[in-house]
Amino acid sequence: MMGWIVVVLFVLLAGTKSENQTCRVIGRTGFMEFAKDGDLILGGVFALSSTRKIIDNGYKEPPSEYCQKLNDRELKFARTVMFTMEEINRDTELLPGVSLGYRLYNGCGSENLIRATIEAVTREDPNGCSGQIQAVLGHSSSGISDDMNIMLSSMSIPQVSHLSTCACLSDKKTYPTFFRTVPSDRFQITALVQLMKYFDWRWVGIVHSKGMYAREGSAEFIKEAIKEGICVEYLLTFDKSKLETFDTIIKTQEVSTSKVVLMFMSFYYIKLFMSNLENYNITGKQWVGTEAWIMQEQLASVERMRLLQGAMGFALPEASIPGLGDFLLSWKPSDEPQSEMLKSFWEKFFDCSFSPSNDSTLCNGTEDLKTVSSPYTDVTQFRPENNVYKAVYLVAYAIHALLQCKNGSNPTTGKPCIDKSQVRPKLVLEHIKHVNFTTRNGAKVFFDENGESVAQYDLMNWQIKEDGSVEIINIGQYDTSFPEGKKFKLKDNIKIVWGGDHKELCFLCSLTFIGRPSEWSCMLRHTAFGITFVLCISCVLGKTIVVLMAFRATLPGSNVMKWFGPVQQRLSVLTFTLVQVLICILWLTINPPFPKKNLQYYKEKIILECALGSPIGFWAVLGYIGLLALLCFLLAFLARKLPDNFNEAKLITFSMLIFCAVWITFIPAYVSSPGKFTVAVEIFAILASSFAISALIAESGSTQSLTVAGALGPFQVPIVSYFSTCACLSDRTKYPTFFRTIPSDYFQAKALAALVKRFGWQWIGAIQSDNDYGRNGIQAFTEEVRRYGVCIAFVGTILRTYPMEKILEVVEMIKQSTVKVILAFVPEGDFYPLMQEVVKQNITGIQWIASEAWITAARPSTPEMYQAFGGALGFVVQKMAIPKLKPFLTNISPYTDPSAAFVKDFWEMMVGCRLLSAGEHTGTETMHEVCTGNETFMNPQDVFFDVTQLRVSYNVYKAVYAIAHALHQLVFCQPVGGKIMKPCLNLSDIQPKEVTDRLQRVNFRNQFGDDVFFDANGDPPASYDIINWQLRDGQVQHVTVGHFTSTADGDYKLSVKDKDIVWRTGEKVPKSMCSDICPEGTRKAQIKGKPTCCFDCLPCADGTIANSTGAADCTPCPREFWSNERKDECIPKTVEFLTYAEPMGIALSVVSLLGASLSLVTMIVFICYRETPVIKASNSELSCFLLFSLFLCFLCPLTFIGRPTVWTCMLRHTAFGVTFALCISCVLGKTIVVVTAFRATIPGKKVAEKFGPAQQRIIVCSCTLIQIVICVLWLKLKPPFPDMVFRYSNKKIVLECNTGSEAAFYAVLGYIGILAIICLILAFLARKLPDNFNEAKFITFSMLIFCAVWITFIPAYVSSPGKFTVAVEIFAILSSAFGLLISIFAPKCYIILIKPEKNTKKHVMGKV
Repeated sequence: MMGWIVVVLFVLLAGTKSENQTCRVIGRTGFMEFAKDGDLILGGVFALSSTRKIIDNGYKEPPSEYCQKLNDRELKFARTVMFTMEEINRDTELLPGVSLGYRLYNGCGSENLIRATIEAVTREDPNGCSGQIQAVLGHSSSGISDDMNIMLSSMSIPQVSHLSTCACLSDKKTYPTFFRTVPSDRFQITALVQLMKYFDWRWVGIVHSKGMYAREGSAEFIKEAIKEGICVEYLLTFDKSKLETFDTIIKTQEVSTSKVVLMFMSFYYIKLFMSNLENYNITGKQWVGTEAWIMQEQLASVERMRLLQGAMGFALPEASIPGLGDFLLSWKPSDEPQSEMLKSFWEKFFDCSFSPSNDSTLCNGTEDLKTVSSPYTDVTQFRPENNVYKAVYLVAYAIHALLQCKNGSNPTTGKPCIDKSQVRPKLVLEHIKHVNFTTRNGAKVFFDENGESVAQYDLMNWQIKEDGSVEIINIGQYDTSFPEGKKFKLKDNIKIVWGGDHKELCFLCSLTFIGRPSEWSCMLRHTAFGITFVLCISCVLGKTIVVLMAFRATLPGSNVMKWFGPVQQRLSVLTFTLVQVLICILWLTINPPFPKKNLQYYKEKIILECALGSPIGFWAVLGYIGLLALLCFLLAFLARKLPDNFNEAKLITFSMLIFCAVWITFIPAYVSSPGKFTVAVEIFAILASSFAISALIAESGSTQSLTVAGALGPFQVPIVSYFSTCACLSDRTKYPTFFRTIPSDYFQAKALAALVKRFGWQWIGAIQSDNDYGRNGIQAFTEEVRRYGVCIAFVGTILRTYPMEKILEVVEMIKQSTVKVILAFVPEGDFYPLMQEVVKQNITGIQWIASEAWITAARPSTPEMYQAFGGALGFVVQKMAIPKLKPFLTNISPYTDPSAAFVKDFWEMMVGCRLLSAGEHTGTETMHEVCTGNETFMNPQDVFFDVTQLRVSYNVYKAVYAIAHALHQLVFCQPVGGKIMKPCLNLSDIQPKEVTDRLQRVNFRNQFGDDVFFDANGDPPASYDIINWQLRDGQVQHVTVGHFTSTADGDYKLSVKDKDIVWRTGEKVPKSMCSDICPEGTRKAQIKGKPTCCFDCLPCADGTIANSTGAADCTPCPREFWSNERKDECIPKTVEFLTYAEPMGIALSVVSLLGASLSLVTMIVFICYRETPVIKASNSELSCFLLFSLFLCFLCPLTFIGRPTVWTCMLRHTAFGVTFALCISCVLGKTIVVVTAFRATIPGKKVAEKFGPAQQRIIVCSCTLIQIVICVLWLKLKPPFPDMVFRYSNKKIVLECNTGSEAAFYAVLGYIGILAIICLILAFLARKLPDNFNEAKFITFSMLIFCAVWITFIPAYVSSPGKFTVAVEIFAILSSAFGLLISIFAPKCYIILIKPEKNTKKHVMGKV
């Protein structure tokens, strides 16, 4: 209530405030925490301490308060403001010549935050109202921003919030000066509704916290949900101060039928809510969160992880802010020594104290923030911080636009131009509305009519990893800049974890055996599977019972075998099988399986599968098999210790253990396998449960290997692949038993990246297959080439099953792109349709880079394809010729082994005749002649029999040998080649897990000299040949032009024979760059919205150079140098000082010598005519002293001309001071003589006796001596010295004499001035003496000239740049000297030389 009273009073006061009113503080102050001066000031209000505690002091004194619970997140926002302002102040293009400062305020509790805002906008400033803040940044809370803008809008002060999302703040009538860089909840609500609509969640509940943010957001969600047909079961409020609200929520959750719950709460409230909820058994709920808490990993305590598993919600998009992380972590208490807030945070971070304490260690201020885990030190990603970053830039760009001037007016508003001293908040507000810019990190900032910016969100999903830690995964986006229908999008092939204890997105997937599903095949496959396996297990059960009975029969007097003879054994098998037959009949009768088109998994595919019809029937079949298997296992386990001659029980126990393990693991694998890959799971489950295998050599495709390795990994069955290259298979946590003899795509990606780097290609395209092989390969390649500064222009996706429209889209992408190099990470079968279309459209001039999957494929290696793909480069595994393999292949015959798989079909295809089956007779209607048995292979030169360049086959060869070596070590307990010993292990006792362990340790050298071993991830050492497509004799040849080998330390070696490469684009290596390399004298300038390889070349600024091509930044020249015109070299700056050779130096030297000559001539005249009345009347001794001093004064300027040295600098100033002091002392003596001479004419006065020649000399010497003392002190304490001055010009170095001590310099001038003023006053008082003593008038006039010259000298001296400072001082010396010479001595010389008739005693004594 008190806060609102303060607000109302402030608004009333602000409403009556005039433009010229002095700014002053109203109410309590002291909320400012951080400040920095600048030409223009921005304010910020942050809740650095989030909780306010009030201490009741009774009635003795008013209540006091203190703040606690420091808010790391708000501190991070405040520091981001500081970072952004420093970045803007360094920017030479944004706000040039204007520096931004800040005042950041803290307040805990809503009232103090309001008071902090009041202090921010009414703070007294030495600069008056011009020192006011121009805009306010903050607050994070919508409620606080509401109160703040009520005050700020009345003063037309713009407010920019980074996290206030309430849709109510979009009302421009109520909040006219409010802007925000965070999207309004209106957009988040629309995104949430679209999310629920996408997943068909039509029945949801809502729980919201107390406050404007949650209350307004929930109400708006209900309105939007109704429009989309989504019903809200309940709307409940959680109030931390009312426990009954939580009890109501729990009771509602327990009886609610809605499985989706929207939690519209702030982070503070959701943390409290989950802390209470973890004490209740509320399961089966899909939690949907808002951006206020969905990214807060601090919620993931051990107890809450089971609740938050699968939580989903929209978060602000992740952004990159270069330099911010280092800025945040480099903060030290020494940066803000006066800040108590900084010390408080520091003590909290490191659990220490700056004051001695027994409870904690002493802080030293040098602790490393990188060792602290807190929201402040988390610099892995920036989401709300990017909004703070944009908010500061927003105000900066508005002020920049305000200060623009074109033709006398502002180009945005048309109003008269202003400078930085005239900037006012109201003017800034006018320009914020029109701001449209892109930040350095690529974020677009502009506003609609409601002050809203473009809304972008990431859809996040809480997933708990195997180690128990939480991982918040980005699974989709919502972007309002996209057209309708495309704003919300899930990522392709992304795993989603759901709440409610579900483990996978998909539940029942199809069982697709080989062949197209039909009504009969669907019914047959499930029932046949169930009946045959029951028959199998029934037989095993019968054998187990026989084992037990046989042992009992050996006991004396036992007739047990007659009770379980052959008849009973057959009857038990038939009975057990009949039960399964009845289950299957009921299943087929009530709700049988049927063929179904499944559109769930792929948008571009239709999966033909067999729907179960009745899931109960399916699981009943599986359950009955499991029951029999469990019974077998128990009986065999009980009989495992029978004598060895009855040890079949051990074998049955082991077989049933494998069987149960296989089918227990089969269920989740069956549920989660998508599409046709379910066949692999079921087939391998059947194989593994039917017989135990030691190892498996499979598969060729990565996608198939992922399924097989995932299914057999839990059984520890090792799988060795010869052609699956996906780097994802190296994940030992998912595929612990997977090995391969072909290098991982991780190494191929490194090899491809090294090749791209080798030829300097910076701008390339990429084509991937729409499967694990292509996607993972391109991802790994992209990560590698980014380190080399290579940019990917586009990524096209293809698949052999894609329609032609998608193929043409990729072709069009290639045609429109400017890239000259394209990487195709695609299997040959998927790439071939695109290759045909490229050739058809005659797309040439492209250098193709191939993955190992197609570079040596036979089908595309034709002269027709060579037209477009000639010169292609790619990597393949090394080739090898296997001896004795060709005879083995040519000796294949169906007659030697009639039962061998595929031999019959292979023979008929290769020989061209047809084999007769057993009992089949020769007919006349056969298309091929019947084989006689004497045939041989017609074409032994077929590619099938070419064993000279075996690559993949060699991998199969190594896989077999690796397994053989593992088995040898396991069976004989020693490596191959050791002493022959008896087996140490029975073959029947070999376990797959042991084979896996031995396979991991295999390390041998085969007959070809290749080392065969596996690293910790099951990968072999990488070794590739570089293949180049060349046309020789009309045939495409795969020529080896280089080699790539990985080393044990993780490095690699790439060797390329450049001369052997044939480039289809010409003889030279093709170039592929988005922008040409910047020449010397220019630097790269990133083009906004484009990759880093696309840039403009901007000339270096004056004073900076780029002496190499492709420079990212220009290098500043040293202080004594400057850039040349081409900006590619630093040249010495011109050294400037007043010389004798330049016109000005010559002129001043001539004038100086002229003055000195005139002084000498005048002195000679005075000496020659010293007996004349005029000379005698003017005191010839003082006149000669004065002329001598003038002579020295005229010579003084000569010390100012020329290169300054230590001696000339000391001489010029001291000589000038002493000679002028001598000069003015003589004038002072003459003035006193004039006055005393008149006084001597009065009867009875003897003044002339008291001021005779001796006294005159004393006056002159003593006055001069004082100046000498001043100069000696000056030279002793801080003498003048030569100095190089750079401030006058960037291209010049001005050599001048630094006065050393400004005080001494002005003391010398001041003393001369004091003497001159005394002379002026005395001469002025004596100006009306009789005319025969009119020398006082000449002295008065000369002193006026002298004082005028030196008074004018001071501002001219201070403001003159460079060598002109010296010229001004010389001019002042000469002017004042000529003034004295002419004013005092010219009239006398005129009488002596021109009018000698007046040079008589009578004339001097008479009346003129």
